[in-house]
Amino acid sequence: MLRLMLAMASLAPVPASAQVAADLLLLSDSYGRPMTIGAQADIREALSPTAMTGVAAAEAFVGLCLSADVSSAGLDTSAAVSTLGFKPQEAALPATGKNAMVRQQRWVSPSAVATFWNGDDTGMKGRPIVIRSRGALVMGPYGPFKALGTQCNLSLALAGVADLQPLADRLVALIGGTAQKIVVKPTWADGSITLADGRRVTFAVVNADKAVSLLHFTVQKVEGAKP
Repeated sequence: MLRLMLAMASLAPVPASAQVAADLLLLSDSYGRPMTIGAQADIREALSPTAMTGVAAAEAFVGLCLSADVSSAGLDTSAAVSTLGFKPQEAALPATGKNAMVRQQRWVSPSAVATFWNGDDTGMKGRPIVIRSRGALVMGPYGPFKALGTQCNLSLALAGVADLQPLADRLVALIGGTAQKIVVKPTWADGSITLADGRRVTFAVVNADKAVSLLHFTVQKVEGAKP
């Protein structure tokens, strides 16, 4: 059964370290929201906030995920020269029941996680998930909510975000495309942009007024993706 919980609710702790937990995956669901797979805990809670503007975060995402070569190899190239201090990490969901082990190569730093995913969710059915959405958490098994489409993701923890509207404006200016519904509130912001080639860029910010703000950016090839 899925459960919708207020953001004030406590999350199961993710072990804090210089690298995020290697037995959890971080992807984007069908709406572009950040989805942690492997536990009902937001993997980003383990990140240490860095002093960076929202505009700079948007620019970092574009540099990582919207290069000419949007692929796992392309992300490797971009992450290796990023100023975010990324190091490679292999994440793996352990084998359980009928599910085989799921492996994912990704890039992590104390304040950020960058991932590329080819859209194959074999081995994920029934695993616990949590989705951070505005002022709420969606929890349940993988299946009713799924990651969708080939995607490149960047999640960060920042020491507060005061430039939510400039972030949205800068993202649109950098990538072009058609802005869909973009909403900016004092404590959160989100929205999406459809690119000329049909891919969708989505951003989501929560806890903008807190000491630790969480940001998520994704570009997804959703057309033709298996729901």
